[in-house]
Amino acid sequence: MYSEEQEPRAPNPFRVCQGCGQLITSSQPQCPYCGAVSMTAVAEQQVGDERRFLNDLFTRPAPLTPIIIGINVAVYLLMTLVAGGDFWQTLISGADRSTLLAFGAQTNELLRNGEWFRLITPAFVHIGLLHLGMNSYVLWTIGPLVEKLYGSSRFLLIYLLTAAGGSFASFLNHGLKNDAIGASAGASGAIFGLFGVVAVFSYKYRHDLPPSFIRSLKSGILPAIAINLVIGFSIKIVDNAAHIGGLLTGAALALLIPYIRTSSRHRNSAVGLAILSLCVAVVLASFAFAYRQSSQHLSRRASKVESLLDNFSAADRAMVNVFRSAGKNASWKPSQQEIAQLEEAANRLEKSAAPDAKTEQLRLELLRLLREQQQVISRENSQPLDAQLEANGEAFLKFRRDYEEWLKTEGPKYGFTLRESSTQKDGSKEQPEK
Repeated sequence: MYSEEQEPRAPNPFRVCQGCGQLITSSQPQCPYCGAVSMTAVAEQQVGDERRFLNDLFTRPAPLTPIIIGINVAVYLLMTLVAGGDFWQTLISGADRSTLLAFGAQTNELLRNGEWFRLITPAFVHIGLLHLGMNSYVLWTIGPLVEKLYGSSRFLLIYLLTAAGGSFASFLNHGLKNDAIGASAGASGAIFGLFGVVAVFSYKYRHDLPPSFIRSLKSGILPAIAINLVIGFSIKIVDNAAHIGGLLTGAALALLIPYIRTSSRHRNSAVGLAILSLCVAVVLASFAFAYRQSSQHLSRRASKVESLLDNFSAADRAMVNVFRSAGKNASWKPSQQEIAQLEEAANRLEKSAAPDAKTEQLRLELLRLLREQQQVISRENSQPLDAQLEANGEAFLKFRRDYEEWLKTEGPKYGFTLRESSTQKDGSKEQPEK
């Protein structure tokens, strides 16, 4: 049943001044006749101002944040395809070092060689699916707020400068420590820069903006900064220098760059469009320079692996020659040539460099087998050599199976494939095809 008494009442536009009894508008906290201040009216005005501020702020568009996340995802997928090998394994664990460098990851050596575009490109390159997912989530939570406060053009300028600040801080830190690091990449320096912007913003405009809004910023941002820095110092592989560099750069930029006030009517000014165009040009130019340098990193990767696989093949032949000779004659004794062949293969393998963890594991296993083979055939005892070699032979066959599996899954990443019939007449394996 409907009753007129249930209708919501509109707020009364007038009120009676408690000081002089005059009828004045409700929006006036101070009476124009006697100057008396109504605390109720002041509170209502503050609530109204806060509501208008938040409504204006959160209805602003923030298109660049999802675009940046989309670019990061696209770059990651493209790296996965270029890296080759098992797609799903590479998708989860990330591309190899050479592919990361080809797409713009940072190293101190390359920066010292003048490749300064690597101050920008690492912010769009990620090492592993977890790395990409975590940075995308944090950017999705903090990015729109900063973009709404500063506008898209200033946001992109801040994002790129904090990314460069983080990369440069990492460069300085590792240069001072004189430690060698692998490829460094990720958007976390820029993300910490956005944290720094919000932290300084909440202090700089603490008297100009609604108190509840400032309190919510401080309570959300400051603990997040502290927690992430502690995590960074706790995990060795995290480059906390880049985080701190981005954080300080963002704080400095927040002191210099004003935010776009809710009363501003010129959010898309000519200056803003010029800044946006310049930032986009810098990103495109940076990736163009990275592309120009990419071929040498990818070819170097293939060259390094080709040398390693040559040494694998030489070691395989040396091992097979011993097994074949021992199997033909129970009283066989190794020749100096066979001993020298094992020694040379072991020395070559010992000096080889592996491109990834799995290949390094294979290299170390084959080197161990070569050394054991040398010890067995050099030992003086009455037990037949073929019996002593049997245990080593089982381990060697297992190595071969692991090696073939690696060639099938990871070989294409480096431009190598395994033939269906790859056993030669002497029992050794053919060199994989390029």
